[in-house]
Amino acid sequence: MTIKIAELMPKRVVTATPHQSVSHVRELMARRHIHAIPIVGPELELLGIVSGAHPVSGPGVMRSFGLLQVGPLNGG
Repeated sequence: MTIKIAELMPKRVVTATPHQSVSHVRELMARRHIHAIPIVGPELELLGIVSGAHPVSGPGVMRSFGLLQVGPLNGG
């Protein structure tokens, strides 16, 4: 049996913008029980992905927090 990625993806993706605070994004991730969140620009283009791991002691508190920045998808 082959499962396609589209079958695993949520219908509504939770995103954040570069102007939101780190604490807001941590809280959003904790509240939604997710470990990564795409950061999008004004045209909903992917700018990067913030990831956090292992909530420690309550909502919004994470041991680690990282950002993967994505370059332009058109190569320029």
